[in-house]
Amino acid sequence: RDFVSGAPDAAHGGVAGEWTASQWSFVVERFRELHLDRWRLGVRRSLGANVSADLSRAQGLGNAPSSWTLGLNWVFDR
Repeated sequence: RDFVSGAPDAAHGGVAGEWTASQWSFVVERFRELHLDRWRLGVRRSLGANVSADLSRAQGLGNAPSSWTLGLNWVFDR
């Protein structure tokens, strides 16, 4: 939940599924954020023991905006 100063609070919620095969992982997600309903599809590729790269597309339902995300992830040893 976002508590926005001078505006109505915004609730979050959603459901996601993930499937992993070898070094690839696939994600599908349906969620609500900032009063907009959206879905997301994504893929992640493991590049090594601690490194992965991902690409996802989020699309708003109706006339809501869409976006692409490209990420590089590093998992730090504990």
